[in-house]
Amino acid sequence: MILLLLGIVSLILGSIHEKQFVVSSYTKDGVSDVKLMNFPKRGVPRLYSELYEGNNPSYFTAGDKKALYFVNEVSSFKGRDGGGITYVRVSKKGLEPVIGSEVNQGGGGPCFITMSHDRKFLLTANYGSGSVSVVSLNAAGLPGKVTETLFFQHHDSLESHPHMILFNPVKGVYYITDLGLDRLFIFTLDSETGQLKPADIPYIDIPKESGPRHMVMNRRCTVLYIADELNSTISVINISGDRPVAEKTISALPDGFTGENASADICLSHSGKFLYITNRGNNSIGVFRVQPGGKLTLTGHVSCGGNWPRNMTIDKSGRHMIICNQRSGDLAFFRINRRTGIPKKEDYSYKLNAPSCVKFIE
Repeated sequence: MILLLLGIVSLILGSIHEKQFVVSSYTKDGVSDVKLMNFPKRGVPRLYSELYEGNNPSYFTAGDKKALYFVNEVSSFKGRDGGGITYVRVSKKGLEPVIGSEVNQGGGGPCFITMSHDRKFLLTANYGSGSVSVVSLNAAGLPGKVTETLFFQHHDSLESHPHMILFNPVKGVYYITDLGLDRLFIFTLDSETGQLKPADIPYIDIPKESGPRHMVMNRRCTVLYIADELNSTISVINISGDRPVAEKTISALPDGFTGENASADICLSHSGKFLYITNRGNNSIGVFRVQPGGKLTLTGHVSCGGNWPRNMTIDKSGRHMIICNQRSGDLAFFRINRRTGIPKKEDYSYKLNAPSCVKFIE
């Protein structure tokens, strides 16, 4: 009897201390497009809760008290032009949609969302309409009024396609990658009005036809790394001075690869010693060692374990990586060697429709 009770207690405590992650997908009729998963210390990740959101919840960000904010990557939402934002809570019961929390955020085809540094606003990059939106949050954390929809001007017959927004806490500015204009825009955000204002240096140019997509910044906020989608490179930007300087561009691909590729996501290890980039087409994870001063040297390439690796995430321990393989419809799981930085694929995966974004919610 005592052994039975100890076993039950062990199971309960084990479930309490399990990591959890959320994955969202492009919508397919009748198939849940948001899933909350348990990630045990040992064994295979398993489904804890799921819901059908129904409007391409292609990317999300975590807010306070396990709030999740999804962008709805559509051109029309709630009967008007523009994409959407949907608010979901994570509770002990699982994923709980909040009725009436959906808002049209004013920009078509939003592909990225983040919370402002002061926790008062949500900012979205609207790939389809070439704009950035700012949406206020009320006291309960629900999205409300659109305070800004800023459209970027086309130039040289190029169309604007903003893709990601990242805050620099040292400089107090937001970086916005524009894949269509090959630019890194720089803005400040008024915490009272929710309006964006160009910084003193409003933008820098990234090499033509590179297609800056996602980015990551080192802990000291001195170097910015940009995944360039169109030419499959990594742009290394020195952001330590008054003006960002594009210092170097290196290939994200293995030597000799000549096929089509579109680099997607980029992240740093928790130690800051390694950088990872997903390559769609080559279907690999590029692994680079970060040298003093922020320079990168290639460590190697690892198969993504599927087809068309999009978003990725690493847990707080720095040991576990998850990759969204969009076209093969699966999550691939890796254990990272923290000494070498090389991820090794686990012998299990998880099938789902067109996964696009995954994050641990520890």
